[in-house]
Amino acid sequence: NDFDGAIETRLGELVDKEAALKDDHINFDANNGVVTITGSVKSAAERDHVGDLARSQPGVKDVINSLEVKPNGQARTNRDAKPNDQPRPNRK
Repeated sequence: NDFDGAIETRLGELVDKEAALKDDHINFDANNGVVTITGSVKSAAERDHVGDLARSQPGVKDVINSLEVKPNGQARTNRDAKPNDQPRPNRK
């Protein structure tokens, strides 16, 4: 619905404004005020901060924080994958 879309948009804008988070891969999905956060961040502190940002927004009833901590920035979200982006088998 439009209200959930507004929550997703607002959270995306908040993350983009924060220098420490703007290069991380963070996705928000809101459904009836329940926000699911997926993707990756560089530290547990960033993970907790993003969860706190989501919880602080009007209309958010609950937060499911599924962010992975990847210190080297190695994780990708589905939106980063290319259609034929498959792992290649090791060849000897």
